[in-house]
Amino acid sequence: MGPIFFLVAFCVPVLVARLSLQRYDLSLRALFYGVGQEIGWLMILIGSLQESSPQMVRYMAVLLCAFFQLDTLVDAFLYRSTGMRLELSFCVFVKDIGCFWDSAKAKKMAWLYPLGGFFFVAALFIFYKFPLRLSHPFYCLGGGVGILLASRWSKNSKKTSYHLDPIVTLQIVGSLEKWSGAFIKRAPLERLSCPSFYPQREYYSPVSTKYPLLKYTHGFLGDKQLDIEIKPQERPHIIFLFMESFRAKDVGVLGGRFGVTPYFDKLSQEGVLFSRFYANSVKTSRVVTSSLFGIPSDVSASERSLRHDRPLVSLADVLGKEGYHSAYLHNGDLRFENHGRFFSCYGYRTVIGQEKLLKKYPEAEKTSWGVHDEYLMRYSADWLEEKDALGAPLFLTLFTISNHHPWVSPKDYGYGVQEKGLSPLYMRFLKTMQYSDRQLGLLVELLKEKKLLDKTILFIMGDHGHPMGEHEGNFCEQRFLYEENLHVPLLLLADKRLKKPCRIEDPAGQLDLIPTVMDILHMQGLNLARGTSLLRQAERAVFFHNPYGYQFYGMRRGPYKLIYTRASEESQLYHLLQDPEERHNLAALHPDIAVQYANEVKSYYRDYATLYAGKGFSPGVATRN
Repeated sequence: MGPIFFLVAFCVPVLVARLSLQRYDLSLRALFYGVGQEIGWLMILIGSLQESSPQMVRYMAVLLCAFFQLDTLVDAFLYRSTGMRLELSFCVFVKDIGCFWDSAKAKKMAWLYPLGGFFFVAALFIFYKFPLRLSHPFYCLGGGVGILLASRWSKNSKKTSYHLDPIVTLQIVGSLEKWSGAFIKRAPLERLSCPSFYPQREYYSPVSTKYPLLKYTHGFLGDKQLDIEIKPQERPHIIFLFMESFRAKDVGVLGGRFGVTPYFDKLSQEGVLFSRFYANSVKTSRVVTSSLFGIPSDVSASERSLRHDRPLVSLADVLGKEGYHSAYLHNGDLRFENHGRFFSCYGYRTVIGQEKLLKKYPEAEKTSWGVHDEYLMRYSADWLEEKDALGAPLFLTLFTISNHHPWVSPKDYGYGVQEKGLSPLYMRFLKTMQYSDRQLGLLVELLKEKKLLDKTILFIMGDHGHPMGEHEGNFCEQRFLYEENLHVPLLLLADKRLKKPCRIEDPAGQLDLIPTVMDILHMQGLNLARGTSLLRQAERAVFFHNPYGYQFYGMRRGPYKLIYTRASEESQLYHLLQDPEERHNLAALHPDIAVQYANEVKSYYRDYATLYAGKGFSPGVATRN
C-alpha cells in the first residue's frame, strides 16, 4: 500500500495544477506532460537524497515531498486566478500574506489557505508513514526518463512552455539561470548605449564613468511649454499624490465614458493636464523607483522592488539639500514590502502608515490592504497644516489604496455605476475609482480651507493602470504592456502660479518627474534622473517594462508604441493615434520602425540589467551626506 499512498498523495495536487491550465484551451497533452516532468524531478531529487546521511534522508525526503505539494497547489491557484506562474521570488510576500486576504477571497483563492495547510500536513503524514522505498538508481533513471519523454513530446515555444511546464521545472531553470548569471563577471557599464536614455534640455555634468547615471544638474535649457512662477529663493510645498490603479481609460477628461472622475475633470481645467503620461512598470513598488528616484525599476527581476541596499539618490535626498522635510504617508500597512524601512533609508524623515491613521480615526473602515482614502486625505491635510506652521518647506508623497483589488468601497458609499453589459468586476472597479476621485476633491478642498493650496505645487497621477479584459486574458496588470496597464493621467496644479491652464499631448513618463520639480524650483544638485523636465519642449522616448510572465519591454515615441516580448522575441507595433485600442500590429508593415524601436528596447534591458547587477548607481551613502 505504501507506493499507492505515496503516488496518490503526490499526483492529486499535480493533476489539480494541470487541470487549471485548461482555462487557456491548451491540449490535454498538458496533463500528462506536466505530471511526467513533475514526477521526474521529484524522483531525481529524492534519489539524490539517498546519498545523504541515513538518519536525515527520510525526514528530508518527507519535507521535500510536502513542499512539492504546497508549491504545486499555490501555483495552480495563482495561475487559475491571474494567469501568472509562481516564482521563488514571491516567497518574500509570505510575511505579507494577511494583506492579500480580501483579494484572495475575491479571486476564490481563499481556499488555498486551509487547503494548502491540509495538503502539506497530509503529505507529511503519508510520505513519512508510507515512504516509497526504491533504490537510488531507480529514482534517477525513472526521473530522467520521465523528464526526457515529456520534453521530447512537447516541442513547445518558450511562451507555451510558460503555461505547460511544471512549476518545479520553471523554478529550477530560473534559479539556475540566476545563479549562473551571478558567477559571470559583468564588465562595468561606463556609458549607456542609446541616446534616448539621456536627459534632454538639461545642462548637467557627469560625475564618474564608474556611475554612468550619476550627474550634477546645473540648470535647464530650451523653450518652455508651460511656466510656473516661483521666485528664486521661494520654496513652496510639493505634494506627489499617487492614485491607486487610476487608469487613463476611465478618466472623463481623457475619454472615459462612465463619469467616475468629476473632481479630477474639474481640476484639469485649473492646471496642466498631461494626457499621454505613462507608468514605467506595472506594480506600485516599481512606480516608487521610477517616480521618486528617476530611473527604471529593476528590469530583470520579479522579486520585491523596495530594497534598501541599493545606492540610489531619491527626490527626498535632492530636496533635503534645499531644506525640505520629506514625508511618506500611506493608508496601507508599512510592513508590506518593508515600506517603512525603505523610505526611512532614502531621505524621508517622516513615514506614516495605517497604524497612525487608525489611532487618529478608530472608526475608519478598512480592507486587508488598508484604511480607506478619506482618512489619508484628512490626516495629510492636518499634518501639512501642523508642519507648515513651523516654517520649513515640505515634500509629501501620498499613495492611496481604496482602488486596489478587490475594489471594496466603504459601506455607506451609495454611488457607483450601473451600466448594462459591464461585468460586476468592472462596476466594482469604477465605484472605487469614483470614490477615490471624491477623496481627491476632499484633499483639495481641505488645502483650500487651510489656506495651503496657494503654497503648494500638487502632482496628481495614477501609479499604474489596471486591465479589465480589453485584450484577451488581460485582467491582471502584471501580464502585459497594453495601454490599460500603463497609461495614467498626470495633473499639475500650481494655484496662482500657473500663467495659463493647458493640456499637453506629448508622451511623457514617470522618469520625467524629478527633472520637472528641479526645473520648477530652479534647483541644482546631484541626482540619477534619466527623464526630461516636463516644462520644456522635447521629443521624448518613453520606456516601460514588465519583467513578469513572458517578460515585456516597450517604448513610445510620437504616435508609435512598440512592445517586445523577450520570451518569444516577438514585436508588436501600434500607431496609437489611429489605433488607440491596440488591435492592429504594424510590425510587418513598418519593419524599419519596428527594428529600430526593438533595438532601443533591447539596449534598455541590457543597460539597466547590468547596472542593477553591479549596483552601479552611485558610491552609496556618501552621495546623500
